Amino acid sequence: MYVEGAAVDRLCAVLAAEEDPEVVRHVAAALGSLAYGSDAHAAAVCQRPCVEALAQRLDSGDEAVLAACAQSLKILYQRGDPPVTALFDSQADIMHRLVQCLHMTPAVSVSATALLAA
Repeated sequence: MYVEGAAVDRLCAVLAAEEDPEVVRHVAAALGSLAYGSDAHAAAVCQRPCVEALAQRLDSGDEAVLAACAQSLKILYQRGDPPVTALFDSQADIMHRLVQCLHMTPAVSVSATALLAA
């Protein structure tokens, strides 16, 4: 219901524009929660610009934001049909950010490892 409606579109817009790390963390977690447990929901989230917005947030200096974004991306790449090019965008240098995440807390490094293996 929420995935088919405007909720995901609004969450993607907030994720792309919000500056407050606490809000970004909650929005990233909400997107992962919407996609979790349902391939159809994950695919619906992947059809919007959420993957790109999550990937861009991997440059955050806030470890909680990194963990939430990496976890949500992991869910989307395991369950959905995300645009793989979002992780290989050379201007965003996302792959380099994921490698840097390997040296962080287990919450971040486990998700980064799963994304790199995808």
